[in-house]
Amino acid sequence: MSNLGGSLSNFFEQCSPDRKRDLASKLLGITHTNDQDWQFYINHTRLLIAVGVVTAIKALAAIGLDTNDAAELERHWELADVYQGVPNPVQE
Repeated sequence: MSNLGGSLSNFFEQCSPDRKRDLASKLLGITHTNDQDWQFYINHTRLLIAVGVVTAIKALAAIGLDTNDAAELERHWELADVYQGVPNPVQE
């Protein structure tokens, strides 16, 4: 709890490569590697977290939908251009 008042970017920058990979992979649903350039994520840690939140909201929104409704929801996400380029958990 000691980092609650600190910078998210500084927190992410100080993480080990394993922890960075783990956080980024879980938040974005995309496989990351320890040796990649982390500077974008360090500079935009809030964005990383925001996309992770949107990923969870999108997955929760599709629970219990039939195929047609899930496809319609996906079209709405695409039209809103909120969730481009990230794997679709509904189709996996």
